[in-house]
Amino acid sequence: MSVILSISAIRDRVWAAGPGGLFLVTDEGLEPVPQPQEQPTSCLALPERILVGGAPHGVAYRPWEPSEMPGPEWAEGWQAAWMDQVQEPVLCLAASPDVETSGLVLAGTDGGGVLRSTDGGRSWAVSNFGLENLTVLDLAWAPAGAGAWPGREVAFAATEDGIYRSPGGGRGWKRCLAARGVILSLAVSPDFHETGLALAGAEERGLLISQDFGHSFVPLNQGPRQVNALVVTPAGWLLSDDEQLWGSGDGVHWEPIPDSRPALTLAWTEAGLLAGDEEGVWRV
Repeated sequence: MSVILSISAIRDRVWAAGPGGLFLVTDEGLEPVPQPQEQPTSCLALPERILVGGAPHGVAYRPWEPSEMPGPEWAEGWQAAWMDQVQEPVLCLAASPDVETSGLVLAGTDGGGVLRSTDGGRSWAVSNFGLENLTVLDLAWAPAGAGAWPGREVAFAATEDGIYRSPGGGRGWKRCLAARGVILSLAVSPDFHETGLALAGAEERGLLISQDFGHSFVPLNQGPRQVNALVVTPAGWLLSDDEQLWGSGDGVHWEPIPDSRPALTLAWTEAGLLAGDEEGVWRV
């Protein structure tokens, strides 16, 4: 079995990554895909390339075609991205809602802060203005808004000491009010630009909620005290603690899901809701 920390999907391909490597998720299970990272932590599938975050290369990438089925030949063709002199491992990756046209991707590192790419992950520049803590555990984008810039480029970073908000696509950051401590996960409502709703999962303070477009987060006295994974789907919200999954229709009222198993990562994909844990990937 392989521990899965990251799931990413595009079209009919689902990818997963963790300490055991990069995998293609199939009906038969996890198919190992050759990749160059010694310590892979995350993956991100883009229309023209697959990115793998970790160490020692920070981000490695390989071109791919949607019709292509990875095989042994994938041991070749990988490239190490240019990392702006950052040596720390990359922990998480997040593509902007308009990545197909902008090429904009953010990466969170284990001590180097946030890296920003405008060419689909081939090169990265440090983007830490306003960021006081440089260990970034998760990243999330608000959906594209109907209004003028910068409303359609709001991003969030979860760090070891609170949540940060960027109104300009990761160019600069400001600490969100009342959201200190280790933050493990983030999720933003699909109607964020109307409701201002965003959620964050903390290591010890449970679930945090923002209803003012991410400017401040407050503890929500619902759900577990530790939130390891968090996701929003068309049907509602889902989170995981160490024991089970919890569901909510509005992000405010939560109930445990009977007979569910905990997850390390949750992802909404075209294939449905997927979860990853110490035993691989499974459909929720």
